Amino acid sequence: MGRVPSWEGSVRKGASLGDSTMKVCVSVPGRCHAFDMARQLEERGCLHRLITSYPKHGVVKYGIARDKVVSLLALELANRARSKISRFSKWNS
Repeated sequence: MGRVPSWEGSVRKGASLGDSTMKVCVSVPGRCHAFDMARQLEERGCLHRLITSYPKHGVVKYGIARDKVVSLLALELANRARSKISRFSKWNS
C-alpha cells in the first residue's frame, strides 16, 4: 500500500487550478462549523459566497467580508415560526 499524501500546507492564498483561481460557495442553514470553514477559505482568497439563514451583521464578526454573505433571514424566521406553531398545536391537542 502506498503513502497517503499530506494535504496540510498545500492550499495557499489564491490556490489555483490551472490558470483560474478556485472559488467556493458555502451554503448552510444557521451557523454550524461552516463559518469557520468559510473564514479559512476567505483568508486563502477562495470564498465566493457564504449563503446562510444567519443575519449578515452576525456573520461579519466571524471574519467574513459582508459583500460575500447572502443572508436568507426570512427562511430562518419562517422555520422558527413553524417550529413554535407545531409545538403550540401539539400542546392544544
